Amino acid sequence: FFVPIMSYRSSGQHPNTPSGSPGLEPQAKQVEARSNRGGGGGCCSKRDNGADGYQHKWATGMCLAPCANPTMCLMGCFCPWCCAFKQRKKLLQGRMDQYTCCAGIWGPCTDKTESCTKPCPSVCLCLEVLLCLGCAVHGNRYMVQQRYQLENECMDVALMYLSCICSCLACITGEDSLELLADCIYYATVGCMIAQNDYEMSEHNFPYDDRKPVQQEML
Repeated sequence: FFVPIMSYRSSGQHPNTPSGSPGLEPQAKQVEARSNRGGGGGCCSKRDNGADGYQHKWATGMCLAPCANPTMCLMGCFCPWCCAFKQRKKLLQGRMDQYTCCAGIWGPCTDKTESCTKPCPSVCLCLEVLLCLGCAVHGNRYMVQQRYQLENECMDVALMYLSCICSCLACITGEDSLELLADCIYYATVGCMIAQNDYEMSEHNFPYDDRKPVQQEML
């Protein structure tokens, strides 16, 4: 979880707000002004993964997602790979030709994988959720955030950092009890994140909200 968390907060640039979106014009102007000042940097300078500057609230916080969407939370905890795979396909609205590795959270670095992902996107998505589950779930969250211009909430970020810290401590100490605790927190965080994404999309009646797939907007 550690690197995706940092990438969320690394830059100030955002993709332009889609035209025709009521109530988001002031935010688009702020983004344009910030972009003209040359914000961002490093690997993510062209395609920002952050939510700094977004002002819209999530329909439910990550910590409250188990209460708001208990079924999806349980499914996300015990079968996160299938949930992450299905959620990404839903976010892409079945247009797998728009798939990019980890939803593009690595910026231009992601472009280097296109030679592999374009010929067989479904296989690559399957490998992504199996081998890089944390990045896959964060990629889904990133797509939801960009689509609805949602800010990061303190408790959400704290929960992700807690999961990261426990995993690091477990690796350093090698204690079985700490590793078990780290695994429980990790999968609980994944389940909450998947449930939060799903609840947000339901609240906005996804995909019938007149928006294009996020990855298509960024191209």
